[in-house]
Amino acid sequence: MAGHSRAGGTDSADSARAGAAQLIEKGSAVIAPVTVLTALFVYFGFVRTSAFYGYFGVNLGVLKLSIQDYVLRSVDVSFGAVSRLALVGALLIALDQGVAVALTRRAAGDHGDRALRWTLTASGAVLLVLGLTSAVSRAVTAVLNPLIGSALLALGAIMMVRFGSALLGDRDGSSGRRASVLTAVVLVISGFWAATLYAHELGQEGARSTDASVGRLPLVSVFSAEPLDLPGQDVSASRITVADQEYRYRYSGLSLLTYSNDRWFVITGRHSDEYHSSVAILRDSDAIRVEVAAVAKFQVGELAPGSAGGGGGEESGDPHPVVVGDA
Repeated sequence: MAGHSRAGGTDSADSARAGAAQLIEKGSAVIAPVTVLTALFVYFGFVRTSAFYGYFGVNLGVLKLSIQDYVLRSVDVSFGAVSRLALVGALLIALDQGVAVALTRRAAGDHGDRALRWTLTASGAVLLVLGLTSAVSRAVTAVLNPLIGSALLALGAIMMVRFGSALLGDRDGSSGRRASVLTAVVLVISGFWAATLYAHELGQEGARSTDASVGRLPLVSVFSAEPLDLPGQDVSASRITVADQEYRYRYSGLSLLTYSNDRWFVITGRHSDEYHSSVAILRDSDAIRVEVAAVAKFQVGELAPGSAGGGGGEESGDPHPVVVGDA
């Protein structure tokens, strides 16, 4: 009886270990893709955010954004990139099917068939080299859009494998399998490259749009006990002469770009047409009080109150602000 009991205990332990191993294996199969996706979201969010704030000369090290911030900023990049890659993939599949139908209509061993395959393979090689060159040569990038270069890289690899494998006489299929793996690697690289370029362009486009319509941003008024050096054509400075006031100076006409890392990032205007809008960084402390007012709805083309060209300061009829920073 004791022997049977020990055997039964051993079987139970083995079953428990086997169940735990299966659970770990299933968990790893789920966690690994999630980890990769999260890393991609963080990376694309970083690229987009870096392009946006880099337009204004703001380094991301000053913002000190969290991983969650980068993930949230990558949502539009991810959906946009996936939709565009899916569209390109559908076009490539349709093109491949069309060429395959044209080839099957020719007799086996026909010279015209081989000539067409050689032409398509050579064209794929040219596209592949052109795509690779656009990734490393600034001279080519100046003429060829990098997004088009990544598409040419993928298209060239597909054409070389799709039509070149039949010309090599691969009987056991080993060369074809190696070529397919290489093609998959090239497709992953080109897709990653295209998504990175798309994220950068999305950030730059968002920054250009913000710079062109600063009047739509929240208005900012800064009160300080000591004078502040806030250069910019949109800034209007005034002195508060009321007695017993802790803050003696008021700066209006600024626009809120963002608030992060206990700092206010405000747009103060342009130094000249050769530069983008200037951004002043104010540490949130007891030395200043910051008031923010959301811009009311206005018609397209109409300047918001206190924006460039509309003046600012206490005498310009600023809207009643909402106090979000306290001294």
